Amino acid sequence: MKTSITRNKKIVASAIWIIIWQLVSMIINQPLFLPSPFQTVAALFNIAKTTEFYLSLGSTLLRVLLSLFISSVIGISLGILSARYNLLKIFLEPLVSTIKSVPVISFIILILVYAHSTMVPIIVSVLLCIPIMYTNTQKGMLTIDNDLIEMAELHKVSKKKILTHIKIPAILHYILSALMICIGFTWKSVVTAEVLSAPLHSIGFNLYQAKIYIDMQSVFAWTLAIVILSIAIEKTAVNLIKNSKWKIGD
Repeated sequence: MKTSITRNKKIVASAIWIIIWQLVSMIINQPLFLPSPFQTVAALFNIAKTTEFYLSLGSTLLRVLLSLFISSVIGISLGILSARYNLLKIFLEPLVSTIKSVPVISFIILILVYAHSTMVPIIVSVLLCIPIMYTNTQKGMLTIDNDLIEMAELHKVSKKKILTHIKIPAILHYILSALMICIGFTWKSVVTAEVLSAPLHSIGFNLYQAKIYIDMQSVFAWTLAIVILSIAIEKTAVNLIKNSKWKIGD
């Protein structure tokens, strides 16, 4: 019941913002500067009729998913290891702090020198998301109840059950939180890198082309496609984890 009420409130809030967008667009009355929601959706449907739309969507989506997978594997692994071995934590701390403080544009420019344009978005996104996954996993590991583990070992509970029933559920919430942050962050960094590295068949390249021709309806349409895909991936990730055998909070 509470979930349903919250969902309805979110729908109403979204509807209000769309109405505000429509009103502002009507006041300005210049689609060249601010297309209306209807014009944006119409432009998206027109773009969706082309083969380029699906090639670009597929290529960018593949980069996003690949970036999320790589950064999750590396970040979670390093987070677990650094929580167990303090020397590794001390060794990684300067590197993690440096990556966090470096602007996205700096990474893109640097990597453009050394990597092919198709790989730049993936490398940039992985570098930016690893610290998030690493830090959250590390925090989750530190919240594991060692007394509970000792008690389980005392009662001769298998290591597999200790892992699946105590350790994983304890850190799962932290990993999920990091994943939610990384999904939005990955979309932003991948598309930004695509705009600057301009790989063919990518959302970023099409945004850049639309900007050159001052086609704001296409800019808004491609942006809307990004938002829809990002939300879809986020919801899918949440549902997969919540419906898995490791229930958050169990």
